Amino acid sequence: MIPEYAIKFNPDPVWGGDSLPDLSFRLEDSSGNAIVPLGVCAQILSRFGEQIFEWDVSIESDGLVILSKVMDTSFLSEGRHRYTVTYILEDGWRRTYFEGIITILKRVPQCLGDKQKMI
Repeated sequence: MIPEYAIKFNPDPVWGGDSLPDLSFRLEDSSGNAIVPLGVCAQILSRFGEQIFEWDVSIESDGLVILSKVMDTSFLSEGRHRYTVTYILEDGWRRTYFEGIITILKRVPQCLGDKQKMI
């Protein structure tokens, strides 16, 4: 069970080794004003709850939080991985507003040598 203020979002599954697109989040308070965090901790956790990846994060002045693209997911094993996005607010509060599951499908064999065409 997650807290009432948290939002669950499960991105589409990706093949192992493929890129995970950037993710973005924006929150508003009950008055419709943007919540602009001082900092953000965005991470992927193992099934044991250990951090296995921490995103590079940018925070826009309008409160948009952007998690950078993961170019190669081959470090993630096949299966489901939990992620969390925790806002660090001006008053010192830490709130995990977003969480969900990233699903990595069985790795697709990569092209090797002269069969890999680069432009």
